[in-house]
Amino acid sequence: MAWKGSLHFATIFLGLSYGSFSSVNPAVSSELFGFKSFGPIFGFLTLSAPASSTILAGFVAGAIYDKEAEKQKASECAGQVCFFLTCWIMVGVCACGMLLSAILSWRVREIYRRKLQRSTSNCQRSLC
Repeated sequence: MAWKGSLHFATIFLGLSYGSFSSVNPAVSSELFGFKSFGPIFGFLTLSAPASSTILAGFVAGAIYDKEAEKQKASECAGQVCFFLTCWIMVGVCACGMLLSAILSWRVREIYRRKLQRSTSNCQRSLC
């Protein structure tokens, strides 16, 4: 994946994604789980990104990089093969996250539909 400018594009995309995750996180955790256990759930969701980043970047990517360097019989790996498998592992993790988010959206749509119907019927009664 050694396209010219791909690192810049990926960095911008990652920054926007992480920023949107951070801004939506409080609303999602309070809406789905309520305010009764908001603190622990919000803390868990906040720590999920750095924890997964540490695991995937520190351990998985590091181990794959070292194996590729051993194949080249050098202390440092050269070429796009060094991070090719790591890139596809990250793509798989992101695809799983996207699938789980789609399933969650599908499961809660009926709840939001009922909330919308209740709010519109209350608004019609009180002549909003």
